[in-house]
Amino acid sequence: MTNTTKVKICGITRLEDALLAEKLGANALGFIFAKSPRQISVTDAAKITKQLSPFTHRVGVFVNQEIDIILNTVKQAKLSIVQLHGDEDTRIINALQDIVTIKAFQVNQDSDFTEIEKCPADAILLDAYSKKARGGLGKVFNWDIIPKKLRKKIILAGGIGADNVLKAINKVCPMAVDASSLLEDTPGCKNHQKLKDFFNQIKLS
Repeated sequence: MTNTTKVKICGITRLEDALLAEKLGANALGFIFAKSPRQISVTDAAKITKQLSPFTHRVGVFVNQEIDIILNTVKQAKLSIVQLHGDEDTRIINALQDIVTIKAFQVNQDSDFTEIEKCPADAILLDAYSKKARGGLGKVFNWDIIPKKLRKKIILAGGIGADNVLKAINKVCPMAVDASSLLEDTPGCKNHQKLKDFFNQIKLS
């Protein structure tokens, strides 16, 4: 891939999906440890992460979980990044200062981007707002609401797949894109042809 946009494939639950995504060019793989249709146990995640390249980031996704649980999971699953996808505040982020952190925000037209920009996490992930779930719904939000000065600093998530990833990269110019549900047959089980189509589109950027 010649573009500079990084790629995270989230909701990994199977080794074969992880290895294919890595082979196709994923920079990071996400493992969900919170309650979710894509939830994975620490033991199963560890079995996958130990077979990945040391150059592939292993991202643990947590939602309003205790610091001790997060730290133990990081150690056991050999994670390199923690993604906080709940209502975690600055105190939690600061407590993880020795670990690279991503703070996710569900956004809509009413979102206060001034507050989002103040977040001390290493990276910001923007996802579509939903009352039903924290993510993984395949829902695209209006990218035009993202302040231009913030775009190169974000990970763009929410309904991104082969049909729109090229548009997302060219229009928003994010630091990274995050894809999950539109690349699946069922939650947590990636469709290998969809993965290939997704990365083939990225190569065009």
